Amino acid sequence: MNSLPPGAPGSAAHDLALDALGSGFGNAFLICGIAAALAAVLTAAGMIGVPPSPQLQGRSP
Repeated sequence: MNSLPPGAPGSAAHDLALDALGSGFGNAFLICGIAAALAAVLTAAGMIGVPPSPQLQGRSP
């Protein structure tokens, strides 16, 4: 499904564009995964030593 016929100027960039898109998506997922893990670590570290809410202490689970 090329928009350019073979031999037209710019049609040779098709494979390069597909490789770049595949690499870009892989990098994006990696960066998002690292950011999510970092956010989880920072949240857990920030909650250390925080006392429970007084409103929740009298309730049963």
